[in-house]
Amino acid sequence: MVGINSQIYTRSGGSIGLSFAIPARLARDVVAQLKDKGRVDRGWLGVGIQDVDRNLAEAMGLGKPSGALVAQVEAGAPAAEAGIMVGDIITRFDGEKIMVSGDLPHVVGQTRPGSKVPVDLMRKGERRKVMVDVGALPGQDDGEQQASVNPSTDVGGRLGLVVSEIPDALKQRWNVDSGVLVKQVIPGKPGAKAGLRSGDIVAQLGFDAVGDMKDYDKVVKDLPADELLPIRFFRGGQPTFRTIQIDGD
Repeated sequence: MVGINSQIYTRSGGSIGLSFAIPARLARDVVAQLKDKGRVDRGWLGVGIQDVDRNLAEAMGLGKPSGALVAQVEAGAPAAEAGIMVGDIITRFDGEKIMVSGDLPHVVGQTRPGSKVPVDLMRKGERRKVMVDVGALPGQDDGEQQASVNPSTDVGGRLGLVVSEIPDALKQRWNVDSGVLVKQVIPGKPGAKAGLRSGDIVAQLGFDAVGDMKDYDKVVKDLPADELLPIRFFRGGQPTFRTIQIDGD
């Protein structure tokens, strides 16, 4: 057996078209696991990731856009136990080069749970290597709750963002435990240019974590002008990295 076609896209309805195949190596691994355990276990790292664009590569000290940027690390997950942190850029996993974020889930998924593998990454412009004990992919649950919020009297400041503390109900809904809630985005200001929206939760500015309003005020005050800086925020519960730049006086 060479491979298994999982899907074929064709305009004519015939067999000539674009096909998406499952590699024979993956098929053999699935068969072996079914024979051995009667089930298929997939490797699990426990991170939320995104691609690295040119601006993020510059802000993160990476020579060119590549790798998988860690936007979230699940508490107690293999990545957390290995010391992988939010803001790290994973460039290799078990020797396999990670060019775009989509490469990482594929490589991790094919790694046997229980394996100890090396992970190369960039952190604040420095190359590092950690060893990860790969876990088994667990199930996921989600839920929905409604929440109301009380905005602060902030008028936007250097970022042009009106922010407030995050209500407990919203923290539970989106599974976040720190940050500040964006209530209003002032048009034409750095926050608007970075693509932030009302309802986003800002969790990191530059390389500093934002735990609450006190942290936010201090970090924003100390941010340098005329530099591309990473900003991490949650939108609909999903973590995202972008870049933000404060214009000089």
